[in-house]
Order: sequence, then structure tokens, then C-alpha cells
Amino acid sequence: GDSYRQLATFPTYVIFFCQFDYYGRGWARYRFEDREITDPLMTAHNGQHSVIFNATASDYRRAGALGPFLDLMAGNVNNKDTNSSRNQIDQNEPRKVAGEYAL
Repeated sequence: GDSYRQLATFPTYVIFFCQFDYYGRGWARYRFEDREITDPLMTAHNGQHSVIFNATASDYRRAGALGPFLDLMAGNVNNKDTNSSRNQIDQNEPRKVAGEYAL
């Protein structure tokens, strides 16, 4: 593997999908990065990011393309057309996630 110095040049993401609103603001997505406590305008520029998704939000616009997934987590399923191949999930098909959704 590469040295830590090489790996430290890449951004790091910690992503949580929650069925509760930890911060209580009703947002579908919260994004954080390391900032200095006394001067929040100063960032650590270390590439560390935390993203928290809230499935209980009433508006998923902040979640971008992950809104339908949050809807599914919350148990909101549209069963209008259950025979449609769009509504069928193939559990054996690998899903490409990285790069498809902007966090």
C-alpha cells in the first residue's frame, strides 16, 4: 500500500444514514468538516468530511439523488406499479455508489 502521507492527500468521508434527526433541524443532509473551534472560518484542510443523512426529514431536497433511498429507509414505498421493473430490486446485482451521488 501507499504511505500515509500519500493517502492523506485524498479526502475522507464518514457517512451515517439515520432514522432519526440527530441535530433536530429537520434537514435531510448535514455536512461537516474539521474547523477550528474559536475561529470557525479556519478549516484544517485535512480532507475529512462527515455527512449525516436523516430519513425522517419532510423534505429530501438537501439529500439530492439519495432522497428516494431515505424515503425507503423511512418506510415510504410507492406501490402503485408493483409489476414495474423499476420497482423491483435485484438483491444480487452489485450497486455502484461511489461517484454517482454528490455528497
